[in-house]
Amino acid sequence: MSEPTVHLIDDDASVRKAFGWMFEAAGLAVRDYPDAEAFLAVFEPGMRGCVVVDGHMPGLGGVGLLQELKRLHNAMPVLYLSGLHDSESMAAARDAGAAELCTKPVAGSVLLDKVRALMAP
Repeated sequence: MSEPTVHLIDDDASVRKAFGWMFEAAGLAVRDYPDAEAFLAVFEPGMRGCVVVDGHMPGLGGVGLLQELKRLHNAMPVLYLSGLHDSESMAAARDAGAAELCTKPVAGSVLLDKVRALMAP
């Protein structure tokens, strides 16, 4: 079985780089993707870890990804990140199965704590 991994999905390369470095520095395995479609291309139902997804991206987007992961019987918890303080999209993410919700900007320590909690056995 694969190593538990943080699957980081964000269309902003600088966000992927910064968060990816932070997760790696904390000793977590991380893999990043520029969009939901790139993640789904490698997704397997037995993957372990958690998914951190930006809510507002071109293409499928965060809520669309959550809906597709539910259809594919994903077992990993998903943390939904939104740069918009939009209660409607946050509610849609929760309804689609997000385990955690965060708004950007988010302090690195807060994000790391949430991810560690989601990955705890």
